Amino acid sequence: MSINPAFEPMIMVLVGPSDAGKTSIGLAAGFPKLVSITTRPKRPGEREGVDYYFVTPEQAQKMHQEGELVEFCEYAGHMYGLTFKEIKSKLQQHPVVFTSMDARGIRQLVPVPEYGSIVRIVFVCADKETLRRRMQKRGLSEEEIQRRLDYFPRDIVNRYAGYAIYNADGKLEESARLLRAIAEDTSRGLQNKPGYFYADEDRPENCPQGHHLPMRGTRGPNICPTCAKIKLLGQ
Repeated sequence: MSINPAFEPMIMVLVGPSDAGKTSIGLAAGFPKLVSITTRPKRPGEREGVDYYFVTPEQAQKMHQEGELVEFCEYAGHMYGLTFKEIKSKLQQHPVVFTSMDARGIRQLVPVPEYGSIVRIVFVCADKETLRRRMQKRGLSEEEIQRRLDYFPRDIVNRYAGYAIYNADGKLEESARLLRAIAEDTSRGLQNKPGYFYADEDRPENCPQGHHLPMRGTRGPNICPTCAKIKLLGQ
């Protein structure tokens, strides 16, 4: 599915826990990635300008102080940020781009006058056992796995996220298709009619708890957002 270049510019921000598959889904959907800067060392296989722009702490601080960064944060002793230049350059070439951010980044991006109005936030998740298994496969320590599992952006999801994708194992292509569908629907002005999109098909179409259901979107089931977020956030 291609995205019509005549559509208005859009930044798809994917938020969710570690190993939910945010970057994999964005790339599989065919959207260009907004590449952030980082001060952490380059890992084997990573490429400059593709995975990150690798900079020194001094360079990162200078960029931050001179107002070159849309968002800036520190994680595990390293600095990360996204430049205004990167967003402007990618949006000049593509109508839809994506990035993944944590709660701190979203709080900084959404109020930015130039871009806040074109941000669409999608919550990407899987159940905690699936996330744990994926992290174990990557060789993370149990302490690190638990720390990452304990971090769920509940406030950001409840306040900002208009959509959710449940990215179960083996469902990457389906998740990517749903992300493209969200982009196309919101580009047509349907962002005020949020459906909740999932990559699996075993979701109830009616709320058994009597919660208010949103208007039916043009794609996907009409899922109760209250029940969906309670399940996905592990509350």
